[in-house]
Parts: sequence; C-alpha cells; structure tokens
Amino acid sequence: MGTIDLETRIDRLESRFEIAELVGAYCSTCDSRDMLGMAAIFTEDIVMESSDGGMNSCGKDEVIAMFNRVLGIRGPGFHWTHDHTVKFDNDDPNLATGTVEAHAETSPNFVVSISALRYHDTYRREGGIWRFAKRSVVADIFVQLGQSSG
Repeated sequence: MGTIDLETRIDRLESRFEIAELVGAYCSTCDSRDMLGMAAIFTEDIVMESSDGGMNSCGKDEVIAMFNRVLGIRGPGFHWTHDHTVKFDNDDPNLATGTVEAHAETSPNFVVSISALRYHDTYRREGGIWRFAKRSVVADIFVQLGQSSG
C-alpha cells in the first residue's frame, strides 16, 4: 500500500469510530428488540448469514422478519463485543470489511445459553452513514446451561 494522504487517514480514523458504534448499535438493538433501530443500521440489500443457516436472509425486510422470528423465542439476551478489526477498501472509501469477536448470553426458549461468536462483516457508507451490507455470524461455541430464565 502506498502513502495515504492526510484527508484519507482522518476519514479512516473517524470511520473506524463510526463503525465501532455501528457494531455496538447491533448489540443493543438485538438485546432491546428495537426493530426500528435495527432497520436503520442495515443497507437495503443487507445479506445476513449464520453458520447453522438459521439466520440466512437477504434484503432489509427479510432480515428484520428473521430477527423478529429469532428474537421472538428469546427471553433476556446480552451481546458483548471484544476484539474488532476493520480493513478499508483502497479503491472505494465507502466500503470496509471487519471481524468482530464476541460472546452472547441469551435464553432461546427461556433456556440460558452462552455462545462464542465471530462476525465477518462488510460495511458500506451511504449518505455519510456507515451500515452493515453483509453480516456472517459463526457460532464457535454454543452451550445451554440448562437453567430456565423464565
């Protein structure tokens, strides 16, 4: 990679913070089941994938319907992010990819569970706002603790 001008460097620093806030917004909208907030963080052509196929959906309406279904069987849930890497596209300043290491404490069907997650993301800036264009989640570990949360 050649020398990057100061304006691009500043844009990438600002974008990195905006993308970090986007990742945080995903967690909070999932946990609070804020579907309007969730819709605001996705592009119209969002692609959502999961390692088990249960979250696979395309387009904002289909993705929000999937989240309504998936989150509808859950009691309380908390998503926590850890390490986050972001790589900017050298040819398109409005495109970036990233990986988020995370874990979630959820309660599908009111059974407490813990999962270790990796999100592989594509972020796209539209009208000055960074959004998810693609989000693929891999559940490396999923453990049901067997205690009802209800």
